[in-house]
Amino acid sequence: MASGSGWGRLPEALLHSILDYMVPIDGRIKFSAVCSQWRRVAWEHCRELRSKHTQQLPLLMVPTPDNSKVRRSLYSVTRKTLCRSQLSVPHNKRCCGSSHGWLITVDDSSVVTLFNPFSGKIISFPPLRRLESEKRLVREYAGVVDSSCRKQVMEEFSSSEREEEEDEAEEEINHDYQEDEGEINDIAEEEETEGVPDYMNGADKVSESDYSIWKAVLSVDPDLNPSDYVLMVICGIQKRLAFIQSVDKDWTYISKKSCSTRNIRRPAGNIADIKYSKGMFYALNERGGLLSCDVSGSLKVKMITPNDMSFSFKRKLYLGESSGGDLLRVINVLDEKFRTIEFEVHGLGDGCGRAKWKQVESLGDAALFLGDNHSITILASDFHGCQPNSIYFSHNHSEFMAVLDGGVLKLLYLQWAPYDIGVFNLEDGKFARHHVLDPSQRLMPPPIWILPTLM
Repeated sequence: MASGSGWGRLPEALLHSILDYMVPIDGRIKFSAVCSQWRRVAWEHCRELRSKHTQQLPLLMVPTPDNSKVRRSLYSVTRKTLCRSQLSVPHNKRCCGSSHGWLITVDDSSVVTLFNPFSGKIISFPPLRRLESEKRLVREYAGVVDSSCRKQVMEEFSSSEREEEEDEAEEEINHDYQEDEGEINDIAEEEETEGVPDYMNGADKVSESDYSIWKAVLSVDPDLNPSDYVLMVICGIQKRLAFIQSVDKDWTYISKKSCSTRNIRRPAGNIADIKYSKGMFYALNERGGLLSCDVSGSLKVKMITPNDMSFSFKRKLYLGESSGGDLLRVINVLDEKFRTIEFEVHGLGDGCGRAKWKQVESLGDAALFLGDNHSITILASDFHGCQPNSIYFSHNHSEFMAVLDGGVLKLLYLQWAPYDIGVFNLEDGKFARHHVLDPSQRLMPPPIWILPTLM
């Protein structure tokens, strides 16, 4: 509608009052589409609320009913329906994360892009510089059939990887590494990886973008802090950490040696999840250990808790927060077909003067939203229809895995694994489904939680 019709001349105070009572995102999107004046007011209103850290209800971005490659629908868990409005999304890049209303995408050249589907704004970053041995491994393994040859590829990969790690360490910035004194009881020192089930042997060929970035998290919303934000990612076959600040021209790579303890023979483990909390990044490795990464000045990496579990394909680990802002470790337990059967929640406690994970029986009024997004915590009582003491999850088990099975390296891309969507109540231990994908949507990009920037 043209602004000349008179709608654009309404007092801004009146428009702000209308927006205060307009909760569903559909209404706000339609409001901003009336004219340029209303759109500007809508963005100013939204920006003001976001700057005050007003809680938002995450929406689940899902395939459209017609399975469009360039659009996505939004599903509301409280209204239990699809929003009428749809979002335009990149169709030629893999989405590897959602943070503060932005989608983080990566292509086969490892070029990383931030895309805000609500505003259309794009921020581009330099490509990630992965170890050459990782790329060579994927290329060579694609044509390897004989198991002895596979083993040789694995041995060559391990050797070249060590050499490149040493060379890379000389190039990386100097940083402080801190570790609490005392012996760390690492039960996974003699790590045993569970065998690969027979039905995983038919895994699909791996695309480089499938393992360039496993997860990506922003420190803050770039719209609110355009010159002072950090993007941290879990990248590469070995699931290492890298980050880039808004003013940087290249990525900083955190060596796996920095994420290990000095008194055990093995590194602390591949990174499973990352979380920005109280001015610092935290990383959880696949064996349960917690690291802190202070990137505010010279990089400081510190081991907070020791590893307390062995690696397993039958679990996924997440970092979350309580309603009071305390860190939580969430263990997603899976069955043989990678379907969720249980959640365990741990909080940080004090054990003999050392930080230690302890089981949490209740989340209280909090609801967690977990998946490929940065974990989100809201107060359920603020949103009618939201279930308290619950975990809303949307897991993408279409993952690439590099594993040893009987001394043979196997690269597995579980493209056929199910998308796991639902809500788990900690009080009664029961599951419920809030959105069910049509079978025709199995090959579509997986659902992901996103915070609407048009609130």
